[in-house]
Amino acid sequence: MGNTFKLKMKVFQNGEEVVAYGKVNSRTLVVYHQKVFDVTDFLEHHPGGGDVILPYANQNISSVFHDPDSHSHSSNAAKMLAKHQIGVLSTGETTPDRDTKESDGVSTSDNEYPRISESKIQYQDFSLDLRKGVVWQLVHLTVPRYLEVVHNPVYVPNLRLFDGFMEAFSRTKWWVIPLVWVPTIIGFVIYGLQGNAPITAIERYLRPSSPQFSVLAVLLCLLVGLFFWTKLEYVKHRYLFHMDEKIPGSLGIFIHFILHGIHHFVPLDRDRLVFPPAAAIPFATLYHYFFSLFFPFTIKWLVTAGFLAGYILYDLIHYYLHHGVPTPDSYFGDLKTYHLKHHYKNPRRGFGVSNKLWDYVYGTVLELSLIHISEPTRQAEISYAVFC
Repeated sequence: MGNTFKLKMKVFQNGEEVVAYGKVNSRTLVVYHQKVFDVTDFLEHHPGGGDVILPYANQNISSVFHDPDSHSHSSNAAKMLAKHQIGVLSTGETTPDRDTKESDGVSTSDNEYPRISESKIQYQDFSLDLRKGVVWQLVHLTVPRYLEVVHNPVYVPNLRLFDGFMEAFSRTKWWVIPLVWVPTIIGFVIYGLQGNAPITAIERYLRPSSPQFSVLAVLLCLLVGLFFWTKLEYVKHRYLFHMDEKIPGSLGIFIHFILHGIHHFVPLDRDRLVFPPAAAIPFATLYHYFFSLFFPFTIKWLVTAGFLAGYILYDLIHYYLHHGVPTPDSYFGDLKTYHLKHHYKNPRRGFGVSNKLWDYVYGTVLELSLIHISEPTRQAEISYAVFC
């Protein structure tokens, strides 16, 4: 399977030339199996922070790359690394011109799958054109081919989902989530507490005008909403986001990809991780209506507020697990490792994102001890970035 364009590769005669090239050009290089990669532009995309890559700058990482006591790399590691190849390290054999040689495409590895060029992602018997929005290409695939796409994560900066004005609405910065939803939650709480609806017996503990008003009762309602969110977080992730073979045709592919498939396809894309508020508002409205079927006026507003608070925590924690640097052995450090293994080791387990509660309840806990996770790996997460 050939690639679609030629790329000039620099030939480095020895490790000293790699070091010199990196220092003179202010670039961060690594050597892997006689190939030289420039990972400078990848540093800011590294979910654990670029600082965990820098100790390996201009060094040969071939040994540490496959050392089970240090790193437990997935099959996606070489694939992400291949995109950054700029040259080869001479083995002493006769080579073409010292400065450059021809390389057939971005990757010189026959094991890289899928193959990524500047213009397309090539799979076994189909391809995605990167010059066009990928969404409308995906909906014309069969479900097995679509799953082949989302279950083989790639690193494609600035991937285009749509053509035209819709592309701008497909990206959301993480800070938009609290900016939109925190004031909404505060408004819901105030409206619920100050509402003019008749007070039921149980609501006398929730209205500030009542002598029986209790802050603890308000907090309890908020916690009920938060609890509802944790259950929904698990259910939607397991049964909707990972319905896989049960996806119902083209419309199902479209919905699945927008909701979650895009995240598994390009997990390093910072702007395709949190859920756009414009898309979340209809869902929030639906759940508020659902709560109104069971709870009186004040309680339904407080439960909805707690539910939305759970959603905010989920979205921000999810973003932090991919792009933050939590302290090793902390709650979030363990959760980061847990979630990344869901992406790169076993997407059939480990559905909890902000917590593992329902994974324990339903027996879908992803046992990290069975995946050779060592302390250096937990700390650096180079099993995800240098390179996955």
